[in-house]
Amino acid sequence: MLGELCDDAVPATHIGAIHAAVVDAAIRRLLHLQQHPALDGVRHSWVLLGSLARREPLPMSDVDTALVWADPPVEVSGLEPGSSGTSSCTTAANTAANSTSNRAA
Repeated sequence: MLGELCDDAVPATHIGAIHAAVVDAAIRRLLHLQQHPALDGVRHSWVLLGSLARREPLPMSDVDTALVWADPPVEVSGLEPGSSGTSSCTTAANTAANSTSNRAA
């Protein structure tokens, strides 16, 4: 698709925006299909970074993402206030990100 757009003399900025929108839509769909139980009930957001976030990817750009989550309420997490429960969320995020990137590849 990107090659055909280039052959049709579509401006590079438009091609980059289309490429970014397609990758964004694919990532959104993958994240919707691959939900991790460790993130249930925890407010979180996946964030695109780098060239995709700027809407200027190259055809071989990698997909840089980040996961941001809120600390779960004490009654949900079972942790004492002030203790760190990030290891299980980090493991869940890494698992979800790895399975998403493996599917996207």
